[in-house]
Amino acid sequence: PDIVINAAAITPGPDADGAVAARTVDVNVVSTVALLEAARAAGVRRFFQPSSTAVYGAGVYGPRPLLETDPGRPDDL
Repeated sequence: PDIVINAAAITPGPDADGAVAARTVDVNVVSTVALLEAARAAGVRRFFQPSSTAVYGAGVYGPRPLLETDPGRPDDL
């Protein structure tokens, strides 16, 4: 493949049980690292990782467009 689009994620709400934290990190972080390593080994040229307001929190609704370099300000887990 030339391109990988990784849209797999768990986005628990603010009332989610704390037990979901480990599964969320496993899917959202650990699995992404494994996919990045596999993509590199396969010679994939582009890797697209979409995000959501869950990462950027209320900053998405600021006075200017959100940039990739803006820090995350998650509202919850």
